[in-house]
Amino acid sequence: MIEVWVSELLKLTDKDWARYAFLSEPLVNRISLEMRTRFSQETTRNAKQLAQELRHSFGNIPSGQILNRLKINLIEKPAQEGGGFSMFACFEEPNTITVFRDNADTTDKLIDESGLRDVVGNTNTVDVLISHELYHFLEFSREDVYSTQQKMKVWQVGPFKNISRIKCLGEIGAMSFARELLGLPYSPNIFNVMMLYAQNPVSAERLFTRIIEVVNK
Repeated sequence: MIEVWVSELLKLTDKDWARYAFLSEPLVNRISLEMRTRFSQETTRNAKQLAQELRHSFGNIPSGQILNRLKINLIEKPAQEGGGFSMFACFEEPNTITVFRDNADTTDKLIDESGLRDVVGNTNTVDVLISHELYHFLEFSREDVYSTQQKMKVWQVGPFKNISRIKCLGEIGAMSFARELLGLPYSPNIFNVMMLYAQNPVSAERLFTRIIEVVNK
């Protein structure tokens, strides 16, 4: 089943994935379709540029070695404490990336056993996770990252106002950054479904169905 899902997901465009990302954006109803397109395109462009800058600076070295060069702490844990569904990875300010290896390794096993290695290539799940979280480090540590520069006014009462980031741009940027940094011919978004499938196939089916419903509207 996962093979069929991945085949369908590979057909989706960057525009399709951006539509899905905006589904979880709290401010989505305040953002026009035209602005969503511009935001996602500029985020993708900037994220790719950031990845190219790192490759130019450090060469074609593994993502883990890039973390060393940037003095980012990498912590690998077997699974998230507390049971239930574990997180895949996370970035903690100012310079720590944590990867939960159990699910990453199980996903790699799923890829091999399902005959998806020809599709995915030699990329390991942990490299996708590290690259994704590396973008969030750049969002925190640099002032020129497009996804953090875009803000909207949520409310204003007299001189008091609340300004919020457009949070989904961080995810759009992280996926675009990981794709460029790893040289992938497909969107790393497919790993979300594969990693969830490795953990819970029923939940993965719900996620896959939701993605397809959104992009086909």
